[in-house]
Amino acid sequence: MEHVDRKLIHVPDSWMRLINLIKMQASSGNFIFLEAPFAAGKSTFAEILIKKLTINDEVEVFYQKLHPLVTTDSILSQFAVNPALTSVVILDDAAEVEATVLEKLISTNNDSYYVILSEPELVNRVPRLQNSRFNLPLFNKQDCHKLLSKMYQFKDPTIEIPLLESELVYYESKGFPAEIIKIGERLSDKFKRHSSGVKSFDIANKGIFSTAVLLIGFVVLATYLFWPSDKKDDKNNVQNQPNQISNELPINIESSEGTVDAGELLIEQGKKDKPLSFNEWVAKQDPEHYTIQLYSNPLEFDAKSFKDKLDLADSYLYPVNINAQLQYRVVWGVYPNRARAQLAIQSLPAEILKQKPWLRSFKSIQEEL
Repeated sequence: MEHVDRKLIHVPDSWMRLINLIKMQASSGNFIFLEAPFAAGKSTFAEILIKKLTINDEVEVFYQKLHPLVTTDSILSQFAVNPALTSVVILDDAAEVEATVLEKLISTNNDSYYVILSEPELVNRVPRLQNSRFNLPLFNKQDCHKLLSKMYQFKDPTIEIPLLESELVYYESKGFPAEIIKIGERLSDKFKRHSSGVKSFDIANKGIFSTAVLLIGFVVLATYLFWPSDKKDDKNNVQNQPNQISNELPINIESSEGTVDAGELLIEQGKKDKPLSFNEWVAKQDPEHYTIQLYSNPLEFDAKSFKDKLDLADSYLYPVNINAQLQYRVVWGVYPNRARAQLAIQSLPAEILKQKPWLRSFKSIQEEL
């Protein structure tokens, strides 16, 4: 069987749960259909599965990458089942073959357990796959950070991946493992500069702190040794004098607001800028930037109540005519790209997330006004 071995960097917990499920089901035969979008890591999962299954001497694993010309007989001829062992057959790129090939294969009673990897559309051609259909999860934010960290542990153990940067990589990659690696390699210089800067900052801080302590000690010692004796006597005299109440009246300062006592702090209130209207605010935004739509309702009162309850700075309520029906929408914030806006959504409280906020480009809002 054709199989390319790679160095495994990180195995998500969600993938391990699927592997454990396959281990439990394998001895009973039958099949499992694992669906995932193109480039979601199906072949990588197959490699991990092979490594995990072959640890057990009682399991034999066969792997085949399918192609359009393959037949049921040609697949079966590639392996000989040992009745004394649990047989697991991994069929990658299953969408490439005719539906009848897979139908016949999973109907054949040969005591093998088939792991069928393909895009979700395959179930439309082979409905029986629905009976044991599972989703191969994409990487989550934690998986993304661990993958990037382990990537650079092999390259340069001194590099540290900032959590915020890994989250931006996650949103840009949408959780696809290959994209995470690709973006991570593209940002390698940035990660190196960050780690170098943090370490230099720490070293500088330690040096500055040590120098400051020595300098303060020197100043205290010098002050004590060289302070004039008459000054010391004056200081003692001041401490021994009883408290006296001054008979002088407070000095008055004339101001446009009236008379105030000397020593009071006069603060001139600046003129407050007039808040921008929604149309003015939208017009000044870059069409390529994003905002977050938090709420939409045909009732203006409900939308206004929602906005007032939020009490978020930089939030606006505006009406829009959709299919001859007026909708009142609440939007919040200005973000230079989708990744930053996604991070902002993550920071929202649960009660707002229930409204399922979504991203809006300013271009789309400017066009609908």
